[in-house]
Parts: sequence; C-alpha cells; structure tokens
Amino acid sequence: MKTITEAKLQGLLDQHFLWLEGKGGSRVDLSGLDLSNRDLSGRSLIRVYLNDCDLSGANLSGSNLAGAAVYNTNMIGCNLKGAKLVEANFNRSDLTNADLTDTLLFRTKVIGATLIRSNLTRSHMCEVDLTRSNLTDCVLDSSTLIRSQLEKIIFSGGSTTGLVLSRCFNVPSVLKPYEQK
Repeated sequence: MKTITEAKLQGLLDQHFLWLEGKGGSRVDLSGLDLSNRDLSGRSLIRVYLNDCDLSGANLSGSNLAGAAVYNTNMIGCNLKGAKLVEANFNRSDLTNADLTDTLLFRTKVIGATLIRSNLTRSHMCEVDLTRSNLTDCVLDSSTLIRSQLEKIIFSGGSTTGLVLSRCFNVPSVLKPYEQK
C-alpha cells in the first residue's frame, strides 16, 4: 500500500476543493493509500475516492464525506464521530471498533460491511442499506433507523437502549421490539 506525505495530501485536497467549487482543480482519488492514524478531522471530503485504503485509527470526526466512495476500506478503530455520511458508499468496508457517535447517515450504502463493536450512539440513519452487514456487539443506543434496509444483517450482543426503528425493511426478529409502526 502506498503512503503519501501530509504536504502532498493537502495539495491534492486543495485541488479537490477547487474542483468542488467549479474553479478548476481535479477530483481527488486517494484509493489504495495508507492513511492510517491520520488526522483528517473536520475536513471536507465530499465525493473523494477512498476505495481500498487503510484508514485504520484515522480521525475523521466532524468530516463531511457526502458522496464519498469508501469501498472495501480498512477503517478499524476509525473516529467518525459527528461525521456526515450522506449518499456515501461504505460497501464491504471494515468499521470494527469505529466510533460513529452522533453521525448522520442518509442514503448511505453499507452493504456487506463489518461494524463489530462499533459505536453508533445517537446516530441518525435514514434510507441506509445495511444488507448483509455484521453489527455484532454494536452499540445503537438512542439511534434512529428510518426506511433502512436490514436484510440478512447479523446483530447479536449489542446495546439498543432507546433505539427507534421506523418503516425499515427486513427487520430481524432480535430488533422487532424496537420497530414503530
């Protein structure tokens, strides 16, 4: 896996910001890079490619990852606290032990992902596709799941105090008591 200096990374993100603003620049593709343990907190990572990356231990708290492609990425122990994950793709990514407290997930794809022991406390998830994801020992306290796809998810041993499910699809029996009609 390739590494990148902080200065080079900042230069690429500056070009990406110009591209987002329609002022030239170019869309950044950070796929395949080792970004483990990097501080990317509060960054605008809208529509960034982060496929097949190593983001383990990275700090992405407060970042905006709207429309980002984060497919098949190692995000073990990643801090996504308060991040915006709107229309992003986290399919097949490993978010084991990730902190997603107070995170917004809207129309986000998390198909076949691993969220073992992840913390989603107070997260708001609307129209999220969690098909075939593993949420073993996941903390969902005071979270909301609205119109989300839960087909063939694995959920056991987690915490669900105050969880609200509304109009979700294929709700597993273990989560049926939290379903609101």
